[in-house]
Amino acid sequence: SSIYGYLGEQKKAIAYVKKSITLEQSKPVVDTFELYSAYYNLAVMYINDEVLDTGFALINQIIPFFKEKQFYEMLALCYLQKSFCYEKWDQIPEALAYSQKCAALQEHFNSAGTLRELRQMQAKLYRKTGQLDKSKALYQILIDSTVYLNAFGKIQSLAEGIKTALAAKDFELAYEYQEQVMVLKDSLATLNSEQVIRDLEVQYQTKEIKQQNEALKKEQAFKDLEAAQNRRLFYLALGMAVLVIGLLLLLLQYNTVKGESQRKELKFQLLRNQMNPHFLFNVLGAIQGYIYTNNPIKAGDFLSSFATLVRSILDHSTEEYIPITKEIEWLENYVSLQALRFGEDLICTIDIDPQLRQQDFLIPPMLIQPAIENALEHGFKDIDYQGKLSIKMTLIEDAIEIRIADNGVGFDPSQPFNHNKEHISHATRITKERIALLNRKSAKNIRFETTSAPKQGTTVLFHVPVDA
Repeated sequence: SSIYGYLGEQKKAIAYVKKSITLEQSKPVVDTFELYSAYYNLAVMYINDEVLDTGFALINQIIPFFKEKQFYEMLALCYLQKSFCYEKWDQIPEALAYSQKCAALQEHFNSAGTLRELRQMQAKLYRKTGQLDKSKALYQILIDSTVYLNAFGKIQSLAEGIKTALAAKDFELAYEYQEQVMVLKDSLATLNSEQVIRDLEVQYQTKEIKQQNEALKKEQAFKDLEAAQNRRLFYLALGMAVLVIGLLLLLLQYNTVKGESQRKELKFQLLRNQMNPHFLFNVLGAIQGYIYTNNPIKAGDFLSSFATLVRSILDHSTEEYIPITKEIEWLENYVSLQALRFGEDLICTIDIDPQLRQQDFLIPPMLIQPAIENALEHGFKDIDYQGKLSIKMTLIEDAIEIRIADNGVGFDPSQPFNHNKEHISHATRITKERIALLNRKSAKNIRFETTSAPKQGTTVLFHVPVDA
């Protein structure tokens, strides 16, 4: 494969390298270094044959092995091949970066030829990136060096050095290199060196001018394309920004209107539940009964409680949060009036955490009223035993826990709706919607849950976060 590669017959060289890889893999004990070195040689053959993508991919596959095993010279050669590929693709910054990676490992070089190839590549890349002083210095090192297989290699370095000197407008140095080329012509007479020199001169006189023109054209075309793309991106971004802002404003307006509409509807439904005609009629009837039985003091007490309750309902219906003390006052009035209606058929207990009466916590007004009404109006409906209603408010860390429990008929959540469950579901829906609206507006996490079973009563649990 090496002979065919030297003769420029890359395809035959590639075929023989593949055979060597197959033979190495078939051995009982595979020498991994020899195997990966063969893969490296295959990659070089592909790159020399201008099949850059395949060669580049192979190099990327074998780099981790050489890096892991600390075969630094092979790793440096891989970096140099990647630099060759990037230079061919005119990706000069990447090519320069990988040549510098290779140079960082030059202390591990065992071959002077590797160092020569690295310097030639870096000198060329420095010239292409406008770092002419570095390029000139490297070419001078190459030209002064005696590490050449033949004079032709030195002529190549001189020809590249001439390009750099002319680019730097160092005509004296260019002339000096040209004279050295002329001197070498005699030593290459038997090898048809005159043709080589003519080729180098033509390469300088034609390719250099062509490459410069093409580079200028590409640079201008790139600038024009970049400017056009920037304009399109600017107008597109501006249009998108206007569209997004417009949509956000419309969405905000829609949510505001919708939220306000929901809030008003919930307030109306809540007020309607709290001012239930049956409740008002029954309370007034009970007060009337005390009057008829010549118990005006009791009637006056309940009438005062009733008036306070109605006033609280009307006052608090426009508020989203009220002090906990006012909520407790409303609750006690409401339950006392309900107890008046039921008489001995109902035992109602209210257990308030003493800490709550001493704090200024805020709580949504009459949040638990639908749950209490469900228990009184539907939980105890048609029961033949004494109803019991328990209301407990407890301060737990940074939240108020409210538990409403009854021993009423209960219901099975998994069964189809009946009249009782349908009413309870209606009250639950109102409570859920109200809590959702409050949570969205205040970023709190008010929660409630209901547990129930037939003939085992119903328990409703509220969890209301408070600010310390």
